[in-house]
Amino acid sequence: MSHKGTYGRVLVIAGSTKYTGAAVLAVEAALRSGVGMVVAVAIATVATVIRQRNPEVVVVEVPEQDGVITEAACEMVAASIEEFNVSAVCIGPGLGCVNDAFYRDCVAQCVDKKLPVVVDADALAPIYSILTAQHVAHQFVFTPHPKEFRRMLDTVANADCDTAQGNVNNSMVVKAAAKVGQTVVLKTHATVVSNGKDLWINETGNAGLATAGSGDVLAGLMGGLLAQGVECYNAAMLGVYMHGLAAEFAAETVGLRAMVASDVCDTLPKVFLDMVK
Repeated sequence: MSHKGTYGRVLVIAGSTKYTGAAVLAVEAALRSGVGMVVAVAIATVATVIRQRNPEVVVVEVPEQDGVITEAACEMVAASIEEFNVSAVCIGPGLGCVNDAFYRDCVAQCVDKKLPVVVDADALAPIYSILTAQHVAHQFVFTPHPKEFRRMLDTVANADCDTAQGNVNNSMVVKAAAKVGQTVVLKTHATVVSNGKDLWINETGNAGLATAGSGDVLAGLMGGLLAQGVECYNAAMLGVYMHGLAAEFAAETVGLRAMVASDVCDTLPKVFLDMVK
């Protein structure tokens, strides 16, 4: 016998007035991941849209200032982790310019509870910087595109990774992952994943993924996989593979030129069906 708790519960901390859609896409992808429950922590504007689009999601409204989440929301995040027995966290999609103190508190809570975490978008640089000063067990997955990756490294003046010329290569991904002892997913035309030792190169996907919101879908999907007990490096590889395969299936229906991120999210069920044939 099983119930929703059997398949994990993911907490998604996402969205701002400017980037409402990022939160919606992350939440919808998490719902499609097979997880038992999705809990969204969001400001009122974002919370309203999520409730309208996704009645399956538990929504916790938190304080905001100038359209973004505030440090005062930290207590509500902690309370939600306890109340809903959360098993993984996804933080960052569309959050905007949030005070670093908020990230420090969230990291502390996740480390204390030993929760695996997907870190995306605006949360990448501050959380990467925080973890360089700590010795944390392997439980974070960073999902930058090249510009975000360079920003991550710049926050810690990473002498081993010269980004002055804007060059990003696979060896830098391995070094960046090793520096904090976590998993790094570099989203490029051939997305790569490293845990600081190994490097895996994805072979699924297409040009249709080069569209706003596709990274939010990936973050939500990975968060759902982590919540189901998949280890960080494996969840990253599996999430990237499934995300790319969903894009391939979506292209069969809408084509590459017209593809949008929600098409990728909507095709995730077909990916699961294909993988269990």
